[in-house]
Amino acid sequence: MTAMNFKMMNSLRFNSVYNWSVHYNKSDSVIFSQKYKKIKISDVLKRSKVIVDIEDDIVYKRVTIKLYGKGVKIRDEEIGSEIKTKRQFLLQEGQFIYSRIDARNGAFGLAGKDVHNAIITNDFPTFDIDKEKILPQYLSIITGSKSFFDFCQNLSSGTTGRQRMDENSFLSFEIPLPNLEEQNQLVNQYNKNLAKAQKAENQANELEKSIESYLLEELGIDAPKPVERKQGLQFIRLKEMNSWSIDKILYDGENDFNQFQRLSNKINVENAFRGKSPKYEEDGEATILNQKCNRWNEIKLEFAKSVNKNWFDSIDDKFKTVENDILINSTGDGTIGRSSLVTKGFEGLIYDSHVLLVRLNQNLIHPSFFVYQFNSAFIQSQIEQIKSAQSTKQTELGLDNLFKLNFKFPSLEIQTQIVNHITTQKEQIKNLRQQAEKLRKQAKENFEKEIFVTT
Repeated sequence: MTAMNFKMMNSLRFNSVYNWSVHYNKSDSVIFSQKYKKIKISDVLKRSKVIVDIEDDIVYKRVTIKLYGKGVKIRDEEIGSEIKTKRQFLLQEGQFIYSRIDARNGAFGLAGKDVHNAIITNDFPTFDIDKEKILPQYLSIITGSKSFFDFCQNLSSGTTGRQRMDENSFLSFEIPLPNLEEQNQLVNQYNKNLAKAQKAENQANELEKSIESYLLEELGIDAPKPVERKQGLQFIRLKEMNSWSIDKILYDGENDFNQFQRLSNKINVENAFRGKSPKYEEDGEATILNQKCNRWNEIKLEFAKSVNKNWFDSIDDKFKTVENDILINSTGDGTIGRSSLVTKGFEGLIYDSHVLLVRLNQNLIHPSFFVYQFNSAFIQSQIEQIKSAQSTKQTELGLDNLFKLNFKFPSLEIQTQIVNHITTQKEQIKNLRQQAEKLRKQAKENFEKEIFVTT
C-alpha cells in the first residue's frame, strides 16, 4: 500500500498575508521565476483620483474594460442629465485601470487615446504608472496573463458571482521587475510574435475580400451601390415597383435586376419552410435552432434551446434538416440574412419561426454556391432594400420576400468551379487564422516562461 502524505498546517509570516482567506493563503498556483527581483505593485502605481462633477448639458464618454486582458474600450457617450452618479473620476491616456468586480476575470488594461478624458466610477480604480521603473506594456502583459487572473480570483472576496478584489491586497502583491533594458527585450520579443500573428490575420482578411470580388466578377455582377435615402417628393413607374411599400421608393441604389433569376418553388427549389414556434422546456431532451445558432455559413449548436421532446417528435420529418439544406435567418437587426449550409452531423434538426429553410433542386443549383452568393454583398444589399415591416421597426425577410431576391445561376459546371475555388481560399483563410492564433499563444507562453513558474 502506498502511503499518502497530507500537509495539515501551513505557516506564513504575518507581513506576507494579503488577504484573510484560507483559499487565497493556501494557494501556490502563482510562483515567479527567481531570475528577477520582486517589487510590490504599489511601488510602480500611484492612485489617481481626479474628480469630475457631472454637468447636465455636457456629453461624457464612458468606458468598459473587456475581460481577459482584451483592453479598455468606449462603452457609450451620455448627456450629463441622464447620468445618476454625479461625482465621478477622470480617466486619462496611459493610465492603468481595472474593475473591482471583474478583476478576477482579467478586467485590466491601459487607457488608450480613444478613452482619454472619459469618466469612471469608484468601481474602476485608476493609476498613474511610474515609467522610470516599469514599461506600461510589460505591466499590461503580466496583468493580462492567465496566471495573474488565477491570482486575482484568489484575491476576490464575496458570496456571489459579483466578487470584488481588495485594492490594498492587489497593491501589496509582488511581481518580478527586470531592469528596463530586460523589460524592453521581453516586450520586443512578445511584439515580434504578435506582429507575425497580425501579418497572418491581415493575409486572411485580404483573402476574404478577394473571395467577394472573385465571386462578383465571375458572375458579371457590379459591386452593389450604397443604399441612400431620397428626400422630398418622389415618383416611380408602376412597372418598376416590386412591392407596395413607400420604403422601396424612398431608397436609392437599386441595381438593374432584369438579367437575373429568382427562386421558384418546384423548379429550382424543392421545398421552403418557415420554422416552428417552439414549446420550450427547461432541461428538455430535444433542442431547437434559433438565429444565434445560424452564423455566416456556420451552425453553432451551443446556442440551441431545449424543447419538449413530445412536441419535437410531433413535427413532420419533412421540416427537419437534411444534408445540403440551407438555413436563413428571417428576422432580427444584425442577424437577418445570415445563411448556412447544413452539413453532415447537423441533420434532423428543428429551427424556430425566425429561421427559414430552403431545400434546393441540386440538378440546377449547387448548395454551397447558393450560400456563397447569398452571404455576398450582392444579396445582402437586396435584403436591406426588400425587408418588410419597417414601419413597426421590425425587420423580417420571410418566404415571400425570399422569393423576390434576384440571383445569378450559371451552369452547374461553372457553379462547381466557383465553389471549388472559394472552398480552397476558405481553407487557406482557416489555416492563416489558426497560424495567427498559434503565434499569439506562443507570444504569451514565451513571456510567461520568463516570468512565471506554474504548478
